[in-house]
Amino acid sequence: MNHLALLALLASPALALAQSGEPGAAGGAGAGEAGGTSAAAPAQGRSPWSLSITALGQHTFSAAVDGEGGSDAGDVSITRASTAVNVGYAATDSLFLSLGVTPEFSWYDFDEDTFGTDSLDTYEVGFTPALAYRLDETWSFRVAGLFDTASETGETGNSWTFGAIGAVRYAFSPTFALTGGLLVTSQLEDNVLVIPIVGVEWQISERVRLESRGLGLDLIVDLTDDLSLTVGAAYESRAFRLKDIGPIDEPILRDRRVPVTVQLGWTPHRNVELFVRGGAVVWQEFRLDDEDGDEITESNTDPAGFIGGGATIRF
Repeated sequence: MNHLALLALLASPALALAQSGEPGAAGGAGAGEAGGTSAAAPAQGRSPWSLSITALGQHTFSAAVDGEGGSDAGDVSITRASTAVNVGYAATDSLFLSLGVTPEFSWYDFDEDTFGTDSLDTYEVGFTPALAYRLDETWSFRVAGLFDTASETGETGNSWTFGAIGAVRYAFSPTFALTGGLLVTSQLEDNVLVIPIVGVEWQISERVRLESRGLGLDLIVDLTDDLSLTVGAAYESRAFRLKDIGPIDEPILRDRRVPVTVQLGWTPHRNVELFVRGGAVVWQEFRLDDEDGDEITESNTDPAGFIGGGATIRF
């Protein structure tokens, strides 16, 4: 997942130091990308270290690709597998340090030679060192570095991007908090990207809450003590350095999409969550740029369904 998806690890729910005082408490994978961390203050007699691992697999079914001028550019289906590993250390009751590592593999299956090949295998790995600090019960903040590499498998050209994020959280009450901040990151052969962060955490009732997650929003309903239903939508963006396509040296493929997700989560143990999900990608755009970042072609796809599932384990 790229930096836009990494907001899923850094937005409002992850910003606050957990009030439970139990290391290892973490938000579930939600309706966005794999991962999610909560900073937890060390309870007396407990280790200050925490670890969470989320594994996610997802398949987007075949969708028609509309080329330039509405021409038919074939179909595409996408399979992804990702993992989010987050290690945390509660240095004090107020200071929490963490490191996230988020590898993701994608397999694009085109029924035509759409981007120089009928199949495209890519990988992306993100590294996110972060610091969270709770000033008091009302104010807390988080800063993080963003280091990311994304390319077609076997491509050795420059595929690194770098950035940082800073956010401040204010709790108006025990049931409502807002987060504001800024993300700044470089992009592959494009201008520096600056994104304002606006996050919300609202416990609407005992079993219903609304949470921003990355560039999206989740409505979460606790059906029982161990079953939850999440409905959410988000904006996702990925960019990969590709191998040469004919005379085009080291082009960039940009994949932007808006998925709407319904997820059912089961927590058989306080530190284990299993989830299945489905939904539809209601909008998706592919853009192929040359090595200078100039557009070569742009395509959109028809809406397509997807299914997936995974698990989160916390230690």
